[in-house]
Amino acid sequence: MRTTRTLIVMFLCCFALSVAASPADPHVGTWKLNVAKSKYSPGPAPKEVTMKIEAKGEVFNLFNRSNLGSVDSGLADSSFGKSTSQLPSRSLQLHLRASF
Repeated sequence: MRTTRTLIVMFLCCFALSVAASPADPHVGTWKLNVAKSKYSPGPAPKEVTMKIEAKGEVFNLFNRSNLGSVDSGLADSSFGKSTSQLPSRSLQLHLRASF
């Protein structure tokens, strides 16, 4: 019973505030569009007022695994068949491009 009464009182307070806050003139806040006065023709906006932003990112070797390079192919070497170099480790590249 008490919660119902509280809800009814809250509803009435909200309704009273919304009535008090509404403007006297019903046209306040309305917009009128006159197409004859428009500076833009129908279609996309001209290029001089548009801006395009492009963002891109690339990650190489994300988990930082060892990438072995070239294998020694000299038959007389003691390191024959083994990798003697390693490729670069993790690499991150970020790109941001703005066209206007």
